[in-house]
Amino acid sequence: MKGVALDEAQLREAVDAVNRCGGNIAAAARALGMDRQTLAKRVERAKLNGIKPPERPEEAREFDPEAALTSKRDRDRARIAEHERDVLLKKLELAQRRAEVLAALGQHVEPIRIAPPSSKGRRAAVAVLMVSDDHVEEEVDPITINGRNRYNLQIAEQRFKRLGQGLLWQLEHHAGSYDIRQLLLWLGGDIITGYIHEELVEANNLSPTKALLFAKRQVVGLIESVLAHTKLEKVLVPCNYGNHGRTTAKPRIQTGADNSFEWLLYHMLADHFAKEPRVQFSIADGSHLYTSVWDWRVRTTHGDDLKFHGGVGGLVVPLRKAIGQWNRFKHADLTLMGHFHQFTDLSDAVVNGSLIGYNAFALRIRADYEPPQQGFFLIDRERGKREVSPIWVDDIDRRAAA
Repeated sequence: MKGVALDEAQLREAVDAVNRCGGNIAAAARALGMDRQTLAKRVERAKLNGIKPPERPEEAREFDPEAALTSKRDRDRARIAEHERDVLLKKLELAQRRAEVLAALGQHVEPIRIAPPSSKGRRAAVAVLMVSDDHVEEEVDPITINGRNRYNLQIAEQRFKRLGQGLLWQLEHHAGSYDIRQLLLWLGGDIITGYIHEELVEANNLSPTKALLFAKRQVVGLIESVLAHTKLEKVLVPCNYGNHGRTTAKPRIQTGADNSFEWLLYHMLADHFAKEPRVQFSIADGSHLYTSVWDWRVRTTHGDDLKFHGGVGGLVVPLRKAIGQWNRFKHADLTLMGHFHQFTDLSDAVVNGSLIGYNAFALRIRADYEPPQQGFFLIDRERGKREVSPIWVDDIDRRAAA
């Protein structure tokens, strides 16, 4: 206590603070803004000086334990109350939204009406039908491919009829939106199978010469059906020979046309329709043929000169490389090809499916299963290739037999 100069007022203040806090020196020290030890010394000095708290001071009050606590509990309670209020407000907002939705459901809403396009606004277009990889005389025994396909002369004839029906349906379907006056009917090769392998001599249902006559009847029937049931002004028939219908054991490059049964078939067809002004044939003497459809140049090729032995990218990668090289020689906006029996639609190319469908050879090379189909699309005069929709030529989806 020595060295501390305190007056009576300061000592009494300390005693009164402790008295108001019910003798709790720590609470009194916080109330006065000093440390507990200093206050305790002042109270002890006050006692030595005979300063005591009044027996009944007006400021005195009973000790309240809650009042002696810090404000931390009050702050915690305030935060909890605020959180509970926020939760209740969110629940109220959600309930209001639900009420609005329920109220809207009870109101009448006009349905969206999509008007058909006006016939006056129809754009000019040319229909394109891809006919390739028919292999009309080849036999597909379902036993060899687990029952997923069957093919013979009768089925080949049925599929050609189905192809013609699908073509007529497509033309009628698109007539409301497009002004279609011409058909580009591409004959893309491998119409027949031929004898390029020894086993085909005994496996095929017809010899190459008789297969030509059978194939001719099918194509003639297809074209005559189009002429009889449509008002098309022109049927353009670009023709490419394939690698199967050849007269030699090994393929010829420079003399491919000279040794092709299909090249002969195309000339037979051209002679058949020689007096029909609406039908015009264009027969390739090489692997590529070019046809102009307005400002769009179309390249057609059977596709056997494109080498593909599998790979992660599939047919797309080698096809892209080939188109790039071909365009350096002569540019085309669109390339049509067959040979691979896998319908593939790219921006600037269409690879045709097949009429024969899946066979033992496809199974051996691990090709993906694909139902027999032939490509169909439109060439819009202003926008190019559109409405790509292949025509399935088999009533039964063999995938269900798996």
